[in-house]
Amino acid sequence: MRRLLNVGLLVGLILSSGACLIVVSDYWRRQPVPAESFTRTFDLQPGSDVFLENLDGDIEIQGWDSDEAEVFVEKMFGAPPNWEFGIFRKGSVLADVRIETVEGGLRVQTLPASGGATGGVNYILRLPHHVNLRRVSGRSGQIVVSGVYGQASVELIEGDVVVENASGSLSLFIERGSADVELLDVREQDSVRITANNGDVTLRLEPNVNARIDVSASQPVESEFETEPVSQAGRVRLQLGEGGAEMSVASFNGRVRIVRQ
Repeated sequence: MRRLLNVGLLVGLILSSGACLIVVSDYWRRQPVPAESFTRTFDLQPGSDVFLENLDGDIEIQGWDSDEAEVFVEKMFGAPPNWEFGIFRKGSVLADVRIETVEGGLRVQTLPASGGATGGVNYILRLPHHVNLRRVSGRSGQIVVSGVYGQASVELIEGDVVVENASGSLSLFIERGSADVELLDVREQDSVRITANNGDVTLRLEPNVNARIDVSASQPVESEFETEPVSQAGRVRLQLGEGGAEMSVASFNGRVRIVRQ
């Protein structure tokens, strides 16, 4: 126990000092630990396009009342398999992050570490409310998007996605995980497509929404709207209000819930 405490203290001192070496013991392999963080700010006008391609780690995107983008990056460290104790060069075990302004927007990308360690990167982005999330993707982790009023495309292999206080067209795909999506001010021209291959989908809509929803699910569909009863697994079409936006919701191994918000 004393050995673990001493090693843990040494790890903390090295990480906090910004040294180029990281010491890790078998105790730390249970989960990645924070190793490095920084924040950068860029001018970003409403209507701009934003791209974020991550590997492993959480992503949080918040809309705010500013014509700037603030990008917070937290690099995590996890020891390679079967290591009990090691000394690693920081540059070889932490993922690299590339942030660049491109014509009409901002691009953020995670590049894998060269040394074989696993840890990932956590992001918090604060963006103008009216931007287009052209591509937000990850391999594993959680993605949360709130207060963004523009087009959005989100892809995640494993983990959960939460979308809050959002409006605009949405394309969302999850291989393994659940989706909880709140859409406000839905317009007729909006296109919404939500797919969770292995997980539940909850879609939250305003009571007066106008939308046509095609639902595919492996279990009976639940709807809080006053529509014809929906109780059969399979493919169902719901008409909420009159006309409205076209929506597609699919859960091939889970439940689908349509909630009055």
